[in-house]
Amino acid sequence: RVPADADTGHQNALLDLVMHNLSGPLNLINNLLDIVDQVSKTRSYRGVDTPARMIRENTQQCIEVINTLLKDEHLVSPEIPLEASRFDVIAKIRIIVERYSEFHQTKQLSIVSRSKELFVTGDDVKFFQVINNLVSNAAKFTEKGRIVLRARREPEWTPVAVEDTGIGISEAALGDLFQPFAQA
Repeated sequence: RVPADADTGHQNALLDLVMHNLSGPLNLINNLLDIVDQVSKTRSYRGVDTPARMIRENTQQCIEVINTLLKDEHLVSPEIPLEASRFDVIAKIRIIVERYSEFHQTKQLSIVSRSKELFVTGDDVKFFQVINNLVSNAAKFTEKGRIVLRARREPEWTPVAVEDTGIGISEAALGDLFQPFAQA
């Protein structure tokens, strides 16, 4: 339920945010369901376990995103609150790499880090959303090639980078790169 005095622009921004953050996982779910359908048609049920597991994991991720974004304060506040907890950045990245590697076999996904574990305090759901969106975009615009996720510990922060050998971003789109919901 939307409060009567809620700003329409804010509501539209929230809906855009929900759609943007759910599109990658939901598209992967659709791809996985296609594979399950193909396997079911041949009556060979070997190989269904991994896609079924991935469907469950992606569905859970979507539920977490929805629960986070649809709290009452999100509808009336211009800021989405962060829920800080301690989590392993490398473990979250590994989940994403495993998900995309299995179904993007023309792309080489890898993690580069000096550490096997990199614990930080932050909002792990939002971290996962951001990295998943970056990898989803990299996979979409890299027909064949590499997608590399890099993470390292610095004294005051933990930078994470997603690099790919895809088509890149046009000069014209660079100015809008960090504008909310900008498309290129």
